[in-house]
Amino acid sequence: MSSSMNGGLANLAYHFFVPMSFRSNMAAAAAQRVERMAKNLQAVKQNKVDLRQLLALPVYDPAHPYYLEKAWEVYFKNEQPPEAKSTTGQMRKFETLTFRGSMMADQTGLYADDLFSEWMWAVRIAVRRLPRDQKEWRERRVQTSHLLEGSGGIGHLPIEYWLHPADDVAYLQPYVNMANDEMEEKWGFMAGEENCY
Repeated sequence: MSSSMNGGLANLAYHFFVPMSFRSNMAAAAAQRVERMAKNLQAVKQNKVDLRQLLALPVYDPAHPYYLEKAWEVYFKNEQPPEAKSTTGQMRKFETLTFRGSMMADQTGLYADDLFSEWMWAVRIAVRRLPRDQKEWRERRVQTSHLLEGSGGIGHLPIEYWLHPADDVAYLQPYVNMANDEMEEKWGFMAGEENCY
């Protein structure tokens, strides 16, 4: 489950078919929201900067308060954590990259964030907030993948155009988290979770 539950049919399915998982995921999403808010307040206090200046940075800049690192990004950095070389670290890397490969998004040139459906209210708000060029490139990637996968297409791009995992950064998820946090701040505890159908 992603760091923020985005609702839609997945939310409905979790609610009816896996109620305990649904409840635990809601609690985890709320805890992550509280952690983000505490981190934002701490960053403002430590740096003595205006939060608006931090929010003006690109969301893939590590200084941005909503910066999010995808699980596979760790394995393509120059400085890896020491546990990455251990047996457990190698197994975790295999697990993470296998999960990412099972999405098959890189073969059609899609980022993981391109898979978010605009049917969900938070994603609609996030897409509206994207810079214009990122929004256009997102639409182009999604249309290309639909052409490749639908109506008897070949199903993937030539190998030289596949997306490398190191290039697959979170460009939309931080905006989704921002929208969720704003809804929470405006309407109260877990406000966005129920009314996102």
